Amino acid sequence: MVTRVLIRGRRRGAAVAVVAAFLLIGVINSLIVPARAAFPGANGQIVFVSNRDDTEEDIYVMDADGANPIRLTMGEGQELNPSWSPDGTQIVYFATQGNAYQIFVMDADGGNQIPLTDDEWGGQDPAWSPDGTQIAFARFDPDTSSSDIWVMDADGSDLVNLTNHPAYDVEPNWSPDGTRIIFETDRVAEFGEIFVMDADGGNPTNLTNNAEGWDGRPDWSPDGTQIAFHSDREDGIDVYVMDSDGSNQINLTETGSAAMAAWSPDGTQIAFMSDLHDISVIEVAGGGIDNLTDNDDFDTLPNWQPLMTPSYDVFLPVVVTWP
Repeated sequence: MVTRVLIRGRRRGAAVAVVAAFLLIGVINSLIVPARAAFPGANGQIVFVSNRDDTEEDIYVMDADGANPIRLTMGEGQELNPSWSPDGTQIVYFATQGNAYQIFVMDADGGNQIPLTDDEWGGQDPAWSPDGTQIAFARFDPDTSSSDIWVMDADGSDLVNLTNHPAYDVEPNWSPDGTRIIFETDRVAEFGEIFVMDADGGNPTNLTNNAEGWDGRPDWSPDGTQIAFHSDREDGIDVYVMDSDGSNQINLTETGSAAMAAWSPDGTQIAFMSDLHDISVIEVAGGGIDNLTDNDDFDTLPNWQPLMTPSYDVFLPVVVTWP
């Protein structure tokens, strides 16, 4: 199960006489506009999973250029699949707890690690909703060997099964407007396909229609027009992009050893696992691959922090005529 997660993978006076004018442009509010589901904004840090400190997989964070890696978790088991909150202040992830995976949330610096699930089923593959009020996740049922997509409130309450299907549904990811969820499933083929459904679980639709290969770990672009995923449909495994309706499926990396794609908040880059052990980035518009970690350890499952976008009040000139 763990092996599949790692290799499969498995986001806002007055005046006297004639005229008095007040002009103030570009004053930054104290309020900040939060990022949305794919969490658009400026590019912040990259969170990822690594075993570089001779431990089981832990969660690390580094600058967008690969500098200053910092270990955030130090549990005895595995901590996997970190995902930033829409405002970039928290990270949700799952970790081994006894015989099950449980979902946790922590602050961006690794503090305040709090469990959100604590039962025999637990959960994995957590992903925040655009407004930050819910978390979608996959939940494995050992009795049926199936997995469904669930949602819960951000505090771990009000769990709802969205798919309730005998197949293996995993890796949910919200659309930027919060109306749809993409996920990986084996419900129509031996290997994974990318499906999309309404946020309430209705209208599941196959986007990739690739019965001959495995398509997995979908990630919606910040503007909602494209979806990144990995596929082994050609030689090896590569990162692909397609339109949000499943059309125009294009091999972006063409290396045969690229997986676990994650869009940058500004939509210009995709971070991914390269050579099956490093974190690299590639320009979506085309260009070379930049290796960020470049070591012999196992670095995987990147996710990009959205930096909050300030809002601006614009005050136009006001002309007051005083009688």
